[in-house]
Amino acid sequence: MPQKFAFTQKIVVSGWVAWILRVLLVLPLLGLGYSAAPDDRHRILFTGQRSLEDSDIFSIQPDGRALRRLSRSLGVDSEPSRVGRFWVYTCGQGNQLDLCLGDLNGKNIVQLTHDEGIDLFPTLSPDGQQVVWMSEQQRRHELYVMDIKGSNRRRQITQNKAYDVSPSWSPDGQQLVFVSNRHGNYEIYRMNLDGTEVLRLTNNRSADSTPAWSPDGQWILYVEEQFRPQPTKSLYRMRPDGSQKVRLTSGEWHLSAPAWSADSQWIVFGAKRFDRSSGKLIHNCLWIMPAQGGTPVPYLATEGLNPSGANW
Repeated sequence: MPQKFAFTQKIVVSGWVAWILRVLLVLPLLGLGYSAAPDDRHRILFTGQRSLEDSDIFSIQPDGRALRRLSRSLGVDSEPSRVGRFWVYTCGQGNQLDLCLGDLNGKNIVQLTHDEGIDLFPTLSPDGQQVVWMSEQQRRHELYVMDIKGSNRRRQITQNKAYDVSPSWSPDGQQLVFVSNRHGNYEIYRMNLDGTEVLRLTNNRSADSTPAWSPDGQWILYVEEQFRPQPTKSLYRMRPDGSQKVRLTSGEWHLSAPAWSADSQWIVFGAKRFDRSSGKLIHNCLWIMPAQGGTPVPYLATEGLNPSGANW
């Protein structure tokens, strides 16, 4: 089951102090070549955690400015997936979690599912017309697909006793990558949208999770969790056939689901960064880095929100 998320209090400052803080927050990102986003369609969505059972959806511009809270529920709002000006996410309380659809103003919310179990890991198709997600029904964890408009008829994609979770669409909308423990360990798999031609992409002793297919179709991001000599979660990329695996982060990281920019040139993710020597927490925020590798830069405006489930 995915971790739930936390929220810390805002520190309100005024006058010239606030202006100085805004400059300091934005300067590192401007150094990466970012400028202000032209409209809301370019904002980064992510989950911010207030407690284990209470989280909300936030958005921020790619240059690190204009942090905005989109949902204000007393339950769990998490795992946003956005196409254009609309986004789908997990909503609800306790063991009753469904899928909701909203716009980037945080208004016009529509509940898409009304299941007795738990619906998680929603992801919109590239054309924004369908959603794939994991639904827990009668102790089974399977992937489903349905239209977000019209009949909303759902179709089950996977059917086995394993956990099938964290789907991500191919850019052409014909295939999915996902996580499954059908062979014992949590690995990354690829299959057609109808559930055929399943191909295992990773095979190691670590637990692999949260794959994200790049918009240009060339790469798949994923997180690999290693347990020895100490627990770490590192970011990797690989080709859609499972070849050319490359580690993108090094050091003491605890990463959550990564996301691509629309041009496939940048990666954003939520993570806790620890000092290798002392083990002390350095940052707990969103990070951005070049897709080809490099030093991640923190979105300091998101510090302490325990961000996860980013979507760009």
